[in-house]
Amino acid sequence: MRRWSITGLLLLLAAQAIASTAIYLPGLVALDAGWSRHFLRKGIAHFNYGEYIYALEEFDNALAHAPNPATVTFTHMYKGRAFYGLGNNGKAKAEFEAALNGAPESALVYAVAGSAAFSAGQFADAQSFFQRGIKSAPHHDLLLNNFAWFRATCPDAAFRNGSDAVKFAREACEHAQWKDSAFMDTLAAALAETHDYHGAVAMEQRALSHKDAERLDKPEAEARLRSYSRGQPYRGKQ
Repeated sequence: MRRWSITGLLLLLAAQAIASTAIYLPGLVALDAGWSRHFLRKGIAHFNYGEYIYALEEFDNALAHAPNPATVTFTHMYKGRAFYGLGNNGKAKAEFEAALNGAPESALVYAVAGSAAFSAGQFADAQSFFQRGIKSAPHHDLLLNNFAWFRATCPDAAFRNGSDAVKFAREACEHAQWKDSAFMDTLAAALAETHDYHGAVAMEQRALSHKDAERLDKPEAEARLRSYSRGQPYRGKQ
């Protein structure tokens, strides 16, 4: 997954949910997981160890005890990621669609779904999730950032668009008041995709020197910086 933007964010939401404090999914009520919290805790623990079959069993138990739509949506998001982990792309997509049925305007769900599909190599599905999300929430910083990363770094040139990537990434940085190193890292990749390597180097250096740069995978960010210095864009792994 794409660094903090998805894995870290979902871990944060999960930690809040299973600690019995309320979280909020855009467009939904606060999440009070109730008795399903027990199953979510176990499912997320299995998921984090890559034990996707066991995770799915616990997530199904959580759904059976889910007290509200927010808990259902949150659980379907994790099920979608687990199915992608198993390589069952059809079921993964279906789980994200189920999440969106409960939260059709949630930028978070679209951002998670798009990035999960991208990481699984399902580029057409990733593009669809991102485009649908932008129509629903055109100025959401996380969604803009993740769509920009996809547009800038997708291994398939048919899905790359440097000008879109720069536009989305710059707006994400502006919404975050230039305080998010991951967003700046994305903008650097977008600039490189438009062959603005001078700008890409400067932006990557800014991201690495930012006070929250620990959120980045530093070796990977430094490797990207070296690539930009050589006049080479970054491509995601396929």
